Amino acid sequence: MPIIEGNLAQICGNAADRVAQARQALHGDSPDPSLAMEHLDDAIACLKSLSGRDRAAGAEPRNTVVPFASNRTLHSA
Repeated sequence: MPIIEGNLAQICGNAADRVAQARQALHGDSPDPSLAMEHLDDAIACLKSLSGRDRAAGAEPRNTVVPFASNRTLHSA
């Protein structure tokens, strides 16, 4: 079960770690889709905890817009 307490950076970092673990589970010597799904479920739980914190604090739901620099070259992973 993921740790879903901490500041924004810690929670997002934990979610990213879980996604990385899911990739490793799929692309290792013996792929394990079930383990990958468990890691992805944990990552989702981390991210869902962020919206729950806003609701608990009485914040209004809102969308966040993150602009990207237009002069930046984007590369596909």
